[in-house]
Amino acid sequence: MQNRLQYIDLSKGILIFLVCLGHAIQYTATEKNYLDNLIWQTIYAFHMPLFMILSGWFFKVDKWSNTPLQIAAKTTRLIVPIFSFNLIIWTIQVVFGTKEISSFLDWMGCDTFYLFAMRYWFLMALFVIYIIILLLKLTIHNNIVIMAICVISGFIIKPLGKYYIGFMLPYFFMGYLLNTYKNIWMQHDHKLLTASGMLFFIMMLGWRGEWTIYYTELRCISSGQMCWHNLLVGIYRFVIGAAGSWFIIIGMMSLSQKIARTTTNILTALGSSTLGIYMCQTVFFEAYLSKQNFALVGQKWIIASFILSVVVCGICYVLNRLLQQSKWTNILFLGGYKWKHKYNSKVIR
Repeated sequence: MQNRLQYIDLSKGILIFLVCLGHAIQYTATEKNYLDNLIWQTIYAFHMPLFMILSGWFFKVDKWSNTPLQIAAKTTRLIVPIFSFNLIIWTIQVVFGTKEISSFLDWMGCDTFYLFAMRYWFLMALFVIYIIILLLKLTIHNNIVIMAICVISGFIIKPLGKYYIGFMLPYFFMGYLLNTYKNIWMQHDHKLLTASGMLFFIMMLGWRGEWTIYYTELRCISSGQMCWHNLLVGIYRFVIGAAGSWFIIIGMMSLSQKIARTTTNILTALGSSTLGIYMCQTVFFEAYLSKQNFALVGQKWIIASFILSVVVCGICYVLNRLLQQSKWTNILFLGGYKWKHKYNSKVIR
């Protein structure tokens, strides 16, 4: 069995629960009043950036000759589950009469494929970002230059707006750098924990829900015109996401041995099953809950959202374990196929 880092699984366990909680708050809200909800604002300030940082944490550069194999491995790991779970969602929608059977053919068009994959935008972004960083690392050996490219490109390159790739790109490489230079910055972990926590708290005082990447795009140059609002919001959003992410991951590294065993077991179990939980909870929220009209407000709204997120998280964890039991469901829904290099026993996933 592959050795796992407890602080990584703890961080991912917290994050996947926050994903469910954020979606529960959003889908049980009255119209868009969730944008003003402090819990929702806090979650969406950092949770997906940290997921991308943790994805980049384990990034490794191989030889040019192994690049096709690495891309093939990421295709089965990320793209195959997107198709499989979207087919499940489409089937549910057809059964309940919200989609026509002929709509399946619409997926073959480029525009509709973009929308089709959008519900799993994070995996699509991760797939493209992995390829971008892989090619950059194989051609450019200066990490500062690569980081500059990652940060700047999202502001000026229009195609990187799809699946929020430009927004997530620097976070992935940040994760790679944090792991690469871990022995250096860990000498100052307590100072970094305090500084990142204080910075995140201060920035939350001015943070707004409509400043998330879903409502304010990153690109700040369009038709030769500079949009200063997008630029300033983009910088603010990048810094608050980095600060919140650093606070969580450094905190988990410092506290992983001090958290109660029961809590640790629950969070690490969730953290080691994030892909399956993420995919399954999307089926529930997208195919079912989004069609309901809860329109809750006040304390009932938050309490109901918290209970719902716990229930959904638990059910999705069980479904993930069931999908792991069969070789084919593991491959189709969890991307569990392992590619082995034909010249050695190296396994790539």
